[in-house]
Amino acid sequence: MEGVLPVRRFPAVLSLAVGSALALGATPLVADAAVSPASGLSAFTVNGNTGSYLLGSGHLSFTGAAVQESASGAEGLSFSGSSASGYGNARVAAPTGGALSTGTFATQRFEDASTWGLDIDANSAGCNESTGWITVYEVGPKDGTGNVTSFAASYSFSCDGSAPVTGQLRWSSGVDYMAFPDTALGKSSATQTLTVTAAAAATLGTTTVTGGNANQFQVTGDSCKGATVAAGGTCTVTVAGTPSAPGPQQATVTVPDATNGDHVVTLDVTGVATPVGGYTRLKPARLLDTRSGLGAPKAMLGTGKTLNLQVTGRGGVAKTAVSAVVLNLTVTGPTAGGYLTAYPTGQARPGTSSINFPRGWTGANLITVPVGTNGQVSIYNAKGATNVIADVMGFYRSETAANTPGSYGSYFPQEPARVLDTRDGSLGGPLPGGYYVRIPIGFSAEDNAHITAFAVNVTVTKPVKGGYVSAFDGNEANISKTSVLNFQPGRTVTNMAVVPTSPCYDCTTSGIPQIAILNGSPGNIDVIVDLVGVYDDGTYDGLRFRPLKPTRIVDTRRSLGTTRLGYKATKTVTAPASVAGVDTYALVTNTTGILPTAGTFLTLWAHDGTTLPTVSNLNLATGEIVSNMTMTGVGAGNTFNIFNRNGNIDVAVDVTGSMEMYPPSPTGVATAQRSAALRPSRAPMTTLTPRAQRSTLHRVG
Repeated sequence: MEGVLPVRRFPAVLSLAVGSALALGATPLVADAAVSPASGLSAFTVNGNTGSYLLGSGHLSFTGAAVQESASGAEGLSFSGSSASGYGNARVAAPTGGALSTGTFATQRFEDASTWGLDIDANSAGCNESTGWITVYEVGPKDGTGNVTSFAASYSFSCDGSAPVTGQLRWSSGVDYMAFPDTALGKSSATQTLTVTAAAAATLGTTTVTGGNANQFQVTGDSCKGATVAAGGTCTVTVAGTPSAPGPQQATVTVPDATNGDHVVTLDVTGVATPVGGYTRLKPARLLDTRSGLGAPKAMLGTGKTLNLQVTGRGGVAKTAVSAVVLNLTVTGPTAGGYLTAYPTGQARPGTSSINFPRGWTGANLITVPVGTNGQVSIYNAKGATNVIADVMGFYRSETAANTPGSYGSYFPQEPARVLDTRDGSLGGPLPGGYYVRIPIGFSAEDNAHITAFAVNVTVTKPVKGGYVSAFDGNEANISKTSVLNFQPGRTVTNMAVVPTSPCYDCTTSGIPQIAILNGSPGNIDVIVDLVGVYDDGTYDGLRFRPLKPTRIVDTRRSLGTTRLGYKATKTVTAPASVAGVDTYALVTNTTGILPTAGTFLTLWAHDGTTLPTVSNLNLATGEIVSNMTMTGVGAGNTFNIFNRNGNIDVAVDVTGSMEMYPPSPTGVATAQRSAALRPSRAPMTTLTPRAQRSTLHRVG
């Protein structure tokens, strides 16, 4: 968002007092006697987080604010003052050659022809560069010497990439407004209170919040509505800022008063984007291997036993502010058929499964599991004893994480697209053992530069010998020894993977993102790769992860969600409100096919009018129980489809999180208002059409 936003003129304020919860954070300040205002409030305040560049505590306010015209070619004002907290200076100026005016404007340290200037220093600390916003509420007429007679504004700016600093610049101003602190998108600020004083006895009307950004505020308490107030009597209205869009948001709260005139106050909150739900990719790293004692005692996990795995602070996962981790969970050598359940440590174990296995099996399943107490996840084994391996692929951030652009990104679901199938002869035959295939997938030139990872379904079929495949970013120096899936001779196995990308500089189009699949077995295999989603570097507004307590929403064995699927059957499931809401576009699930009567595959996709995709989410032989993670899109009413290709089969679907629109919808928006398309800040990545370029075969080393 650049330049000057539409100017908003604010109504005059009648008999109204604003409570002390205002961003001033102090008793009204006294102006410098040498430049005494005729009336009204004068103040220069700075509010920042502890440790910000401006101050070591949370708030500074300055008395004695002296105001004068800027010495530059633009109209401006300079503020200075001191108090027991310290001293400081502020300078605000209109664009070069321009005049001060009301409205909301983008700022930088020094004004130019199109951008306002805003420069603040406190206690001898200042900025090299700064960007932000200023909302000017009042610019009074000039006096005989050419100086403005009143001024009121609130500001928010980031200095040299630091956390935003907010405050007020006021001179002889009687304008009443509520300047809420900067607030994370989708959250509510602390409330502020208006106190209405009736000059004469009156019966008040219904309080309203109006204006283009009215849905960015919420009235949380109202003793004025319909109240009869005696002369000199008071009532109160409390309001919170609830921004769902970044940048300054304004509205007006009105308490109707036919006797004394309506009581009106302007509301102002700045919405701040956070990393909440953003994905950070990692080079796969092993966190757990019970065979060697890595991450847990060197022993098989026994019947009914649970191990607590430390995930934060290991393998590249941040030490704090982690909401969930993406793990490839592998079992090997189980003494009995059973399942594992992964869940947040400290929570009650849910009735869900993360991976199912028969006796003696080695196999893997990608899971996304919320992080629990002390940054740990718990892994429970239902039956027998088995060795357990866990490799971390990436993690999702919580809102308390540092907002470092480029260190996290959003998710963009794609119409499933097949980007590799060695059965079609594109490589001249199957993928040999000890070889890897690079898979470049191009989008637009602008988008290519911002893609950091691909979500893909990887299928191995017709393996000559048992083994594994791994996935990496296409750079041979980053080949990982961790497995994406394990397989036995002659079996077809599918697993989802979130694979980091790297630029391909020797492709037909230089710089397009690529991934690679390595055959770690000694024999040939056919490999199929289906692209289902893309992660960016935070440039675009897309989907963010919301962790949920693992919840089973489908179990056809007991008619939960839907019933048993027959030959070529499609069933539609409605996700319950406990796991999906107005901003939900996809569910992060573990889908399990149970005991099919014939070899088959399952496909899950959004119930949005689209036809059955020509891809599969999991493949099963007769009588198997197989799980796979799915990023299952949902349509209107949060519905999705499940298709079964052959025989009869039971299905279980466990939800561990959802992919939600970010920024979130305004408070109270109806489900029916949700657009089928995402709301990007720049190019709409959801309209991308991947162009799979020619894959190339390479021998390791």
